[in-house]
Amino acid sequence: MLRFRFEATTRNTKPTTTKDPSFPVASLRKSACGLSDDFLPALALVCLAFSRMSLNNTIPCSHGVMKVVTRAELQNCDAWKRAFQNRCQDHRYYEIVEETLEGFEHHYLVVEDSSSHVRAVQPVFFVRQNLVEGVPGKIRSVVEVIRKILPRFLTMRVLMVGCAAGTGDLGACDENDEAWVANALLASLRTYARQNKASLIVLKDFPAN
Repeated sequence: MLRFRFEATTRNTKPTTTKDPSFPVASLRKSACGLSDDFLPALALVCLAFSRMSLNNTIPCSHGVMKVVTRAELQNCDAWKRAFQNRCQDHRYYEIVEETLEGFEHHYLVVEDSSSHVRAVQPVFFVRQNLVEGVPGKIRSVVEVIRKILPRFLTMRVLMVGCAAGTGDLGACDENDEAWVANALLASLRTYARQNKASLIVLKDFPAN
């Protein structure tokens, strides 16, 4: 198993405002909605937050972009069916794993080149790792007491690349694109992990070559 650790960084950001007339709040009419002056600024922040969330679903990578989607969004995607067509665990296996295994947060990374051609669909998932797993019982019992107040005490959010129940493979639609896909993921996974507050990226059970 190959592991890459990254330091968690934080930045102080200030709320931004916009004068764009297309901004959702600008179209609101208090007379029609009955909204007070105190409520509109809060609604503006909510709309801005949703706008930023949608932007975070697309991440630049080398010579293209990486889009974060759900399994439901892949149902009519031909590239998803081609991604693992020569593997023992094809796209149907990944769908079954997501439906049956609990405790994982599954996502799929659609990797496109600069001409918007889909080159890969890479399954990933998030898991919260217990950092005191396997330690002596006395220490673990103390940690459990603390977790009644701080549930995430001594845990780590981990981004896992691959399959939750099996070996990992690159989801390249063409085997000749595997090197390109690997470089694209290398350029974008750090950003994706940081956006989702994951402090560790693991390529789960990938072959050494």
